[in-house]
Order: sequence, then C-alpha cells, then structure tokens
Amino acid sequence: MKKSYSELLEDPRWQEKREEIIQRDNHKCMSCKNKDEDAKQLGNYLHVHHIVYKTGLKPWEYDNDDLITLCDDCHKFITKKINTNIEIIRRICVDDDIAEQIEFLLSALLQIKNPWLIRKIGKIASSISLQTNNYE
Repeated sequence: MKKSYSELLEDPRWQEKREEIIQRDNHKCMSCKNKDEDAKQLGNYLHVHHIVYKTGLKPWEYDNDDLITLCDDCHKFITKKINTNIEIIRRICVDDDIAEQIEFLLSALLQIKNPWLIRKIGKIASSISLQTNNYE
C-alpha cells in the first residue's frame, strides 16, 4: 500500500535527512534567523522545507540544496507566497508578453528580501544566461 506524504515524513530516513539540514542551517530559520530555542519559546518549531518538488522522489531523496530550514511561521508565509506566485504564473502563461511578466514576478520575489531567495534567483538567472548564450 502506498504511504501518504505525512507517513513518509515519519520515515527514519527523512528524520535523519531533516536533522542533517537543521544542523547545516545551525538550528535556525533561514528566513527570520530565529534559532530553534527562540522559535520554541514563540510556540514555533523548525521545519525542513522542500524548495522544489520533484515527481517520484521520496522526501529524503532530495539534494540538500533543495531543502531549507524554516520556522513554522515563515514556512506558512512562504508556502502561501509560493501558492500565490503559482497562481500568478498560471495567469501569466496566457499573456503574449511573457518575458515582461516574468521580469515583474522576479522583481516582486526580490522584494521579499530573503537572502536565500535572492541567491537562488541569481543562480537561475545565471543558468538561463549561460543556456541562452549557447544559442547565439
């Protein structure tokens, strides 16, 4: 029988991977920088967030670069932002001027002022630049 996502998160392999990521991030939220003990005092707990979801992978099979430590509040906030941005992207995809719309979306994401997100957008932009240079 196929396990639910919640059941997969109880798997010892995920628990080990989760602890590895939290240790890598020095037991603090990478968004607000609250440490584990500070977060707990606020009634918050640390989560390991999957930055991207890849079809067919179990939670523990992701590359460490695709995982980030977030407190409960930041996790909820970022998840809500992601869902909002997914909806924006769906609407953009019917627009003829897609490049301008994507530029607008990226500038909106940069306004979140999350250092991790800014680095990730920079890496994506560099990757796109390198790929497009191969076609010139």
